[in-house]
Amino acid sequence: ADPQADEAGLRAAWLDDQIRAAKARDTGDKNSGDIELTDTDRAKYLANVYDNTKIKDKPGKDKSTPEQMKALLLAAAPLDKQAMTTLADARAQAVYEQIMTAAPKLTDRVFIVAPKPDASGVEDGGTATRVDFALH
Repeated sequence: ADPQADEAGLRAAWLDDQIRAAKARDTGDKNSGDIELTDTDRAKYLANVYDNTKIKDKPGKDKSTPEQMKALLLAAAPLDKQAMTTLADARAQAVYEQIMTAAPKLTDRVFIVAPKPDASGVEDGGTATRVDFALH
């Protein structure tokens, strides 16, 4: 994972999760991941998330436009090394599952190793938002 390249996507995913969770609480749904959001829902629950999120120097909801609320929430999204590690793990797992589907005979020859949650070690000029393979 590359903190510079992946940060915006992780922040947007966090906000989307928060909006879905707010609607789930409001509707009594247990699984927020399955909730469909309309534009009206997004606007309504964005305001709800904004009200319930601690943001330094936050103007009141009445003084903020939806664009301002969204920008402040995205900036306040909690990102850390663990979020990058989780993203890198998910990428590796997705590639692993594709390989296992395409070539099940390789099950005992393909392994996932600990990911690097930053761009260190990328010396070939390529992007760090990738999965690297090594043959031993």
